Amino acid sequence: DTSMSSSSTNAVQNKVVNTALGTKENVSNKVTALSANSTDTQYPSAKLVYTELAKKQNNLTIDTAMSSSSTNPVQNKVVNAALGTKENVSNKVTALSANSTDTQYPSAKLVYTELAKKQNNLTIDTAMSSTSTNPVQNKVVNTALGTKENVSNKVTTDSYTSGDTTKYPSILTAEAIANTAVAATKSGLESLTERVAANEGVIDTLGTLAYEDTVTSALITDGAVATVDIAGSAVTTAKIADSNVTTAKIADKAVTAGKTSGVIGKIPSGSATASTYADIWVE
Repeated sequence: DTSMSSSSTNAVQNKVVNTALGTKENVSNKVTALSANSTDTQYPSAKLVYTELAKKQNNLTIDTAMSSSSTNPVQNKVVNAALGTKENVSNKVTALSANSTDTQYPSAKLVYTELAKKQNNLTIDTAMSSTSTNPVQNKVVNTALGTKENVSNKVTTDSYTSGDTTKYPSILTAEAIANTAVAATKSGLESLTERVAANEGVIDTLGTLAYEDTVTSALITDGAVATVDIAGSAVTTAKIADSNVTTAKIADKAVTAGKTSGVIGKIPSGSATASTYADIWVE
């Protein structure tokens, strides 16, 4: 025979046998123990392999968490969980379209390109608007905020520092302060009215109640005191300075005989008659 056969009983050529034997291990190369002197020509028995693998399996440490430094194998489920947090490279896209999905993810270059397009086409408002949906400049927002009161400055009680121009009251607080002031003013006016009605005093130039001796001549405007303002018999002799009643102040025929005493004056001889000086009396 010119080839090996599992059924032929014929003799087989030498070269065929030699070739077949060349594919077999030499039994002399079988070893039943391993050492540092083992060679690539030798081969282990099945029992030796089993024994050595059992040793390794018993001494093997299998990690239960991923590590960047461990050289041990890691549990299958740990690897599977770690892979679950990673994107599949097949989902990376380098272009966007209406057909893009949430499963896909863009490359860094694609994101940069698309942002550059938006930035170039972006309109930034330079003034506040109640209708625009565009972003607005930082300084415009800052200026707008500067015209608003800080809520931290709002006070809700009537306890405040006089002259403070930073704080501001709530509506209810302002109303309470106003009501307090109105009540105080009303009370003061009622007291003033009662004192005037009781003739306790007069109203001075500052609008406050004062007693009569506080109203000086300087506070009365010339010609402002009318006849009706002077009580009957109120102007006494002591109130009229000597030599201050002039002829112009005396009405014609106002000085009667009962108001004179002694000689009024000398009448030159021959210059008076009964008709012209009928109104001159002497006692």
